[in-house]
Amino acid sequence: MEEIIETAPVKETPKRPNIFVNSIKHGSIIAAITVGLTFIMYVFSVSMKTMGYIQYSFIIVIAGGMFMGTKAYRDHHQNGFMTYGRALWSTFSISIVANFITSIYTFLFYQFYAPDQLAKVIEQAEQAMIERNPEMTQEQLDMAMSMVEKFTNPILMSLSSFSGSLFFGFLLALIVSIFLKKKDNSFESNFQ
Repeated sequence: MEEIIETAPVKETPKRPNIFVNSIKHGSIIAAITVGLTFIMYVFSVSMKTMGYIQYSFIIVIAGGMFMGTKAYRDHHQNGFMTYGRALWSTFSISIVANFITSIYTFLFYQFYAPDQLAKVIEQAEQAMIERNPEMTQEQLDMAMSMVEKFTNPILMSLSSFSGSLFFGFLLALIVSIFLKKKDNSFESNFQ
């Protein structure tokens, strides 16, 4: 006769969703809002001078989206707890997705929808140079403008937008993550 040995059922730990799935969702939301704001500014011909004040709204949208997305992930998939490093990775990956989508929009906008805007960008850059340095000679201005014209094309604008936004997104993620870390001080957490 065979002896039957009973074993305790294996308790499966629930699989946590990938943090990048959350980043795609919230990064897409941020991108949709910022692209919408950018397009509205184009439709209403917002000047570069006014643009400085409006950029603060972009910072609020990006930081708010990073915060809300990471908080949702922490509360729903991390039992309400998250280390600073995990919060940093979450907020930064949300920023990466948002920046990637907005960079694609930048390329498509300047390449296909409004290529005439590139001339306006160049003209505004020239005016800004003259205002900042009125003693600039014509030769210096021409040389500076030739550099501006070389780098003012849809591909380079979207690439520079992406790389600059990555740096800014990381700095913002460093700050936002401070408010999202939450240590698990429960007795059970000491044994995991």
